[in-house]
Formats: sequence, C-alpha cells, structure tokens
Amino acid sequence: MKYTTEVDVENYLLTTIDPTFTSAEGDTQIDKWIEAMSRFMDRKCNRTLCDTEESARKFDGNGRNSMVIDEVNAISAITIDEVDVLASVLQYPTSEPRTNELRMQNQYFTKGLQNVEVTGIFAMFGVADVDDVPEDIRHACTVLVGGIVNHAMNKTNDVKSEKVGQYSVTYTDPNQSRDFTMAMQTLNAYRRIAV
Repeated sequence: MKYTTEVDVENYLLTTIDPTFTSAEGDTQIDKWIEAMSRFMDRKCNRTLCDTEESARKFDGNGRNSMVIDEVNAISAITIDEVDVLASVLQYPTSEPRTNELRMQNQYFTKGLQNVEVTGIFAMFGVADVDDVPEDIRHACTVLVGGIVNHAMNKTNDVKSEKVGQYSVTYTDPNQSRDFTMAMQTLNAYRRIAV
C-alpha cells in the first residue's frame, strides 16, 4: 500500500509534477517513488505499517495454550488443522487494535507444522485507504518522496542531501531539512525491535 499521494507531495513542495513523467511501464514515476518510500518505511520499522487487505498466514502449532504470531489487525478467522477456533481464542494485547499473541483457556494449539492459520490484516494499522493512514506516517512518506522529487529536479540550492535506501533526497530549505529529520524520528518511533 502507498502511504501518501501525488497531491500530498505537490502540496508539500508547492509545485506541480509533470504528468508526462512516466516510467517505461507506463506508471507515473511519482507513483513508483511513493511505493518505494512506503516499502522503505516498512523495512526501516521492521514491520508493515499500514495495509488494506486481509491475508492468511500459517504458523506452527506449539502444543501450548498460547502462541506468538505476526502483528495482525482485524482477525476474521483462526483455524487449527482446518477446524475453526476463532470463538475460543483470546487476542493479546487487549488494549491495542492489533494482536501478536493468541491464547486458549481450556485448549491448546496442536503441535504441528503450519497447522495454525490466521486470517486478518497483517500490519500495525489496518486502514481502508491512504486517507486512513495515520497523519505522521503519511507526512513522513510525503517528505521522503518530496526529497526525491527535489533531487530529480536538480535543485541547486540544496540545504541537505541524504541517501534513503537506493534514492538520493535533497531538501532546498531549512524547513524541509527539519521535516526530513522529523520523518526519520517518526520512523524510529514506529521501529519494532527485532529479536
């Protein structure tokens, strides 16, 4: 999913991006940059920040009454050995919209390889579309894409240039440079510590 829009980037830069600026595949280059920065943000944070679509993932049953799973929102189905157990599974933490632990009170997750299937939105935030992306995440993506656009337009009065993934970003005034720093701080705040 994309975490910002072309209109957001244009509004941020106070410029209009040439609509004929397309890739060889016919997609607009700005769309490719938005997609690239959205994925960069996911990798930087060690998690998928936002998603709109449900998917199913399989986990190994551990023979216990609790198990840790990938971060998921809006679980719609849980099966063990293809038997529906959603109604008997508690989701933790209870104070968050997302779950990363499942518990059963009087049953257990049958030991086996890929025998527990969970269907839901595997992301920190389950959203309907880009308009539902949390504002700080959306702004961070807008700033990163704006830096790529500045660099592509060969702005010569750059205040700060950085590498973001495989892209160079350029900021043309101190405010944009501060926005870049704030965008990276936002990503650090969402970063999951991988074990």
